[in-house]
Amino acid sequence: NARNRFITNLLPLINNATSLRRVISVFIATLEGEIQMDDFQGWHMKLMANRDHAASITTLSLESHHKDNPKVSFVHNFPGVIKSGITRGTSGVVLTALKAVVRIFGSLFYMPAEEAGDRHVFLSTSARYSAGEKDEAAGVPLSVAPDLSFARGTDGKLASGVYSINASGESAGVKVEDALASLRSRGMTQKVMDTINTDIEKALATKTKA
Repeated sequence: NARNRFITNLLPLINNATSLRRVISVFIATLEGEIQMDDFQGWHMKLMANRDHAASITTLSLESHHKDNPKVSFVHNFPGVIKSGITRGTSGVVLTALKAVVRIFGSLFYMPAEEAGDRHVFLSTSARYSAGEKDEAAGVPLSVAPDLSFARGTDGKLASGVYSINASGESAGVKVEDALASLRSRGMTQKVMDTINTDIEKALATKTKA
């Protein structure tokens, strides 16, 4: 909810930009799956189901933002395994065991922070992730490298403006595209946004004394 509020508040400024109009949401892209509306916050789900659920909520919310702001491109990205402290404050037997394993073996598979930063600069600035093939504020042109091309969007089309991107900068596969298509066909995009906006309104509401 917080990241959607952040995006909504910044979009008027982003829409007025002349050189680059893009939003990057760093989370668990390319892992989208079923959404469970009866447990929207994911308090009672198993770990993998919660992952798929949260990933799809993030991607569908970006699709909704793009529909209202077609000149802005939106990237949901999975950053890879990075030493970031993201698990601080978490509890539970499974997460505690995972954190112990990571503390011992993390140095073997962590992506260096500098490399992660370079990859996200590319996501933020390359025309590969543009709002469309005719985007006039797409960023660094594809012509800078002979093997660059438009990325495939979450709807399976090239340069469609919303992207689910893995740690290597590649788009989600057909399985994820099918899962998202199924969610859209059941009206989940609107249900997700209605729930997010309702939660935000409740959080912002001011209680007054009777």
